[in-house]
Amino acid sequence: MPSSFFFESGLGFDDSTNTFKMVCVTKREQVMVHILGTDSWRKIPKVPSYPVYGVGVFANGCLHWLAYYNKGNELPLIIGFDVKTEEFGLIQPPRKILRHVNHGFCDPDLANLHGQLGFVYTMRYSVEVWVLKERGWVMYCEFKLKPPLDGGVVKVLGFWNKSGDILVTHHLKVKRWFVYNLKSDSLYEVSVIGCEKGCAKDFIMYQNNLFSTRYSIKNPRNFGLIEFNGSKGSTGCGSREELVQG
Repeated sequence: MPSSFFFESGLGFDDSTNTFKMVCVTKREQVMVHILGTDSWRKIPKVPSYPVYGVGVFANGCLHWLAYYNKGNELPLIIGFDVKTEEFGLIQPPRKILRHVNHGFCDPDLANLHGQLGFVYTMRYSVEVWVLKERGWVMYCEFKLKPPLDGGVVKVLGFWNKSGDILVTHHLKVKRWFVYNLKSDSLYEVSVIGCEKGCAKDFIMYQNNLFSTRYSIKNPRNFGLIEFNGSKGSTGCGSREELVQG
């Protein structure tokens, strides 16, 4: 990869060839793929419909980035890249976020929730976490931005344990680590081995088993439409679940 390129990247796993792929999307609208264990990059003809931002989140056999219609537009899209077929597609975020986007502050983000795609958006006083299921988006949990999470930058990293509690970082002068407990609706601070309090390092979480349930992107130009295991589905489900199903 030429060092002069500015790019967004993501690491995914192709279970059809048992290989890891590093995917880089450059600002010059080029997509480069590197298979770990080789010594070369290759350019692919497919490109995303819109510029992508941030580090790609791998879930359901695809890498995902946030994207926007145009610069300055607050309504986010999700660009998906099927690591196996090397095709791009568009995924609509949960419909219910529109009311927050249209009425004030909304900071979106993506997360890997034990192999499933999570959509996180932070409002002024709370954070909502959604999970993409086969039938669409399902609200997973909501927690308030009260002390010690008030002020600063809050980021959801993923699941902390098998119970589905949420690992969260809070950055205000120093970075601290917290776990949101679903059953008690409470936060407690934790220490991360190798990263003492105040550490500025970033972490990306992956599930233990990379052979997760897949969905394939068959309509790369159709906004809000993805194909799950061969059947089309809309991504607008608004029902609530307390725990992620296995």
